[in-house]
Amino acid sequence: MNADDATRPTRAEIDLAAIASNVQIARRLAGSATEVMAVVKADAYGHGVVQVARTALTAGATWLGVAIPEEAVALRSAGIRSRILVLGPIAPEQVPVTVAHDLDQCVSDLSQATALSRVAASRGCA
Repeated sequence: MNADDATRPTRAEIDLAAIASNVQIARRLAGSATEVMAVVKADAYGHGVVQVARTALTAGATWLGVAIPEEAVALRSAGIRSRILVLGPIAPEQVPVTVAHDLDQCVSDLSQATALSRVAASRGCA
């Protein structure tokens, strides 16, 4: 036992089959005409973002949700091409990254919408 074990004797066992089952249930309940998003922010809540994202998408999720653009870029770097929604607000300097990686972005004000639109149009993505 190391010092960390003595002060925090917890562990998590990740069951990807259970995650897949949960997504399949959500998919079935939502119906075929409804999109299903797996929110995988914060390293999929400590479960391992890439493996959880791939599991969720294979099981029927059609979107992924993250908190910040950096999380989405990590998914793109791992080869994940599904739609990804950045749930949190972004700073103006993050707009080009958001557009370059084909991310969907929650918009909190008109200036953010304008900036996203301007950068997307300049890249032929509007």
